[in-house]
Amino acid sequence: MKENLDSSGAIIERMLISYGVKTQKELGEKLEIPANAVSNWQQRGSVPGKAIIDCAISTGVDLNWLVNGNLTDARKLVGEGEGLRGSQLREKLLKASGGKELIRRIMDAYGFKTQTELGDYLGLSSGTISTWIRREFFPGEVVVTCALDTGAPLYWLATGLQSKFSPKQVEPDNELPSGRTTLISINKYQLTAGQLKESGSVFCDPEILPQTVNKPAYIFSGRYIWLADMGVTNIANGKWLIDLDGNVDVYSISRLPGNKLQVKNDSTEFQCSPDELKAIGLISATTEAHF
Repeated sequence: MKENLDSSGAIIERMLISYGVKTQKELGEKLEIPANAVSNWQQRGSVPGKAIIDCAISTGVDLNWLVNGNLTDARKLVGEGEGLRGSQLREKLLKASGGKELIRRIMDAYGFKTQTELGDYLGLSSGTISTWIRREFFPGEVVVTCALDTGAPLYWLATGLQSKFSPKQVEPDNELPSGRTTLISINKYQLTAGQLKESGSVFCDPEILPQTVNKPAYIFSGRYIWLADMGVTNIANGKWLIDLDGNVDVYSISRLPGNKLQVKNDSTEFQCSPDELKAIGLISATTEAHF
């Protein structure tokens, strides 16, 4: 899962807390990976999705807390302590493969009927998904994205165990089977060639949303999925969804003396005044599927 350096370091710290260890070496031992692997994650700014899945399910911590640092009661056990745990669970995950069954669970969680729909939503080609199925590849980042995106139980997504979750069978105001919370409907947009287009909605567990987000929206483009607060338009330091001369994109913005803005993303960097931009929303979270 691609994050910036600070976010990756924070995820690693929460993984240390989750396993009850103090050093990256001990964390590597828990995950059964080389001693220098964890420090390499931090240097690259990228924590593998499968490691996050392993930690969340093995320790019982809340996935959203592990990834984003949000929510309280993060030590609540997945499935209230039911199902495989510890060494048995790790053995199950080590044997977990991608294949048709995993892709089917991801499609069910999103409510998609075809691989093409799934590919369009995640910015993937049908060939990529077909290759996953043929090679039984386990796309950890996509599993984490799906769990955060839909509210589907991570345990079920990763292993196929536990009761099935189907967003299409649960209305936003109805209680989830666990009796835990209700789902809310969030507007979804596709960002393509500088244009932001409505693309339906997604059902979301409100507990995974940052408390500061008042008007949430999911925006996807290629490998990126953003959670934006469309109710914030007063530009400050941070990452923003910006309309620049009719073309929409995501930019990191820093305010400079003289009422100037430093604006940049992966393809450009420039300075301008605030009245030359139109803020559409503040980006609260970013996920990049790393294939």
